[in-house]
Amino acid sequence: MTAFVTALMAILALVPAPTNPGEYELERMPGSYSAPLHVTSPPGDERLFVVERGGRVEIIDDGVALSTPFINISSMITSGGERGLLGMTFHPDYSSNGRFFLAYTDLGGDLIVGEFRSTPGLNTANPAQHAKVIEIAQPFFNHNGGHVIFGPDGYLYVGVGDGGSGGDPLGHGQNRNTLLGSILRLDIDSDGFPGNASRTYSIPASNPFVGSAGADEIWHWGLRNPWRFWIDAESELMYVADVGQNQREEVTVVPSTTGGLNFGWNRLEGSRCYPSGGSCSTSGTVLPQVEYTHSVGQSITGGPVYRGTELPELDGTYFYGDFPRGWIRSFEYDGQAERHWDWDHVLGAASLISSFGVDVNGEMYVVGLGGSVWKLVGHSSRELVGNFDGGSDAEISIKRAGHWLVAPESSPSGGAFEDWTGNSFGRGWLSETAADFDGDGRDDIAQFHPSNGTWWISRSTGSDFATTQWANFATNSGWASQMAGDFNGDDRDDIANFYPGNGTWWVSTSNGSGFKTLEWADFSTSSGWQARMTGDFNGDGRDDIAQFHPSNGTWWISRSTGSGFVTELWADFSTSSGWISRVTGDFNGDGRDDIAQFHPSNGTWWISRSTGSGFVTELWADFTTTAGWQGRSVGDFDGDDRDDIAQFHPSNGTWWVSRSTGGGFSTAQWADFTTASGWTFQQPGDFDGDGRDDLINQHASGTWWVARSTGSSFITVKWAD
Repeated sequence: MTAFVTALMAILALVPAPTNPGEYELERMPGSYSAPLHVTSPPGDERLFVVERGGRVEIIDDGVALSTPFINISSMITSGGERGLLGMTFHPDYSSNGRFFLAYTDLGGDLIVGEFRSTPGLNTANPAQHAKVIEIAQPFFNHNGGHVIFGPDGYLYVGVGDGGSGGDPLGHGQNRNTLLGSILRLDIDSDGFPGNASRTYSIPASNPFVGSAGADEIWHWGLRNPWRFWIDAESELMYVADVGQNQREEVTVVPSTTGGLNFGWNRLEGSRCYPSGGSCSTSGTVLPQVEYTHSVGQSITGGPVYRGTELPELDGTYFYGDFPRGWIRSFEYDGQAERHWDWDHVLGAASLISSFGVDVNGEMYVVGLGGSVWKLVGHSSRELVGNFDGGSDAEISIKRAGHWLVAPESSPSGGAFEDWTGNSFGRGWLSETAADFDGDGRDDIAQFHPSNGTWWISRSTGSDFATTQWANFATNSGWASQMAGDFNGDDRDDIANFYPGNGTWWVSTSNGSGFKTLEWADFSTSSGWQARMTGDFNGDGRDDIAQFHPSNGTWWISRSTGSGFVTELWADFSTSSGWISRVTGDFNGDGRDDIAQFHPSNGTWWISRSTGSGFVTELWADFTTTAGWQGRSVGDFDGDDRDDIAQFHPSNGTWWVSRSTGGGFSTAQWADFTTASGWTFQQPGDFDGDGRDDLINQHASGTWWVARSTGSSFITVKWAD
């Protein structure tokens, strides 16, 4: 046991943070609550029910905290300290039978699990319409337990503390003839004790002590005060958080289909003998997978295993917190607890964590006894658009916690994000770029790590990413302006890297499974270049690089020969400064990329149209409104094989498209957004596969919307959350 504890505590001492601040946050839910102890939702119901210790259950419905409580049983309970309304759960068939269950300490201080009823869908229930399911006498005021939850088997599980005081003086934990210090398993769909108003349940025949020594109701025993446990249907595991006495807080993970396990209290506290310093046997007990001392925290609050859809990179992650310290931690379980994460620097202290909970969609909430309920939400640290599954439409890929998530499925209305990486990349990656590096018709993601100068490619298989190292640079720092393009014309994308230290361009050409990096050009002028962009400017099927030098207003093209760059002057602007929003596209449909530039001083768009060996610069549009435009994006929005320019004006939330006629722009309003502000990412792509580019927009609220092109306007629909 000593070696086990030493190894375990060494792991916990190195709990890493999961990601960078800003990728996750606790979003405060509406309403202020009086000593909330739990949140839950009925099956198939979007409402969130907040359980208050004083006896009220409040409702948050569609983002609104309702003014009238769902139910108020304050006249039926003793409240304060560890007593009160302690738990709530809904019958799996609540939508048809309206049955729900509350765990509370009654006026005499005993633990009651009561059945109540409501009309499904209504926001109120009558407290007078109730019946006792089970009544358990409590010898002391504390350690009442009170967590209730239905398992995948349809049975009701009830957590019961050891009855209180300190150290379990009556020995309930190791006495399986009492219901105290246990997790019970009850069949509440039949009555095995007719005529007994305090026992309106029956005993499942598969309970471990049926027909042998021990109370038939017991599923597990040897617990001090199980303050929240969780049954994960997908993994068939039960996670039990048990509050310690003086030294240890613990989480024990056991198979959810195996009953009769002894968790050790009060022979053990965590994995150590109780009282501390004594001798004992661990024979016949299950030891915790995770425990921590009171120098780290003082009272554990168990949470759920995340199985929601909004944060797929957290799928299978178990959360727990510490009540007085206010920190949150998590781990994943695969035969042992692994990938331990400390969320402190990401979320901050939540303060007095009394419970966790999930809604109908599996999204996670944190409850603070001080009166707040928070939802765990995520934000992407990087966004890319590409054709990752090889279909006819584009997808959006976002990065969070080192995972790449892709959404949506091919659909006219979007879908949920899926975790394509399966494990975390960690921190420090730069130059994340989407392109088809292996030539299979599916976009991949390239990432550069400056710590060792390596390029890694996450190659798309069509349903996930397979990540391998593709190049190792001799020089790991100082690179700038890394851009993807097919520079040698072999239908596989490559990466061009500029080194400003000596003004050289290097190209990492793809062979389908790796990069070969060679110098492609040596610039006489190494500094001062701006607006570096890739495009096939001479129409030979090989991408080139365009660069602007503001000192004299000249455009230079590093034209690819297939094995190097030939750099030539392509245009000399009379006005060298003031240009913004430079973008590339084939605006006249001749198969050669051009460059569009906007000058805000007079609101004009000018096109530097490629002739194959130079640029001819012409005025293509004169805007009435010269300032305030944002989110300029290039795409073929009307499907005529000529690129257009879409612009967003946040003052009124409108999208305007400057549609190319081949010799100019015809600008018209294409969409009016209800929400004018808060959009944080906008990029084009053919998201519905109709041959016309659309625009994907991310809102600060965490939702993704696609403005789908009809050819003459945008129809905006929610695409992903």
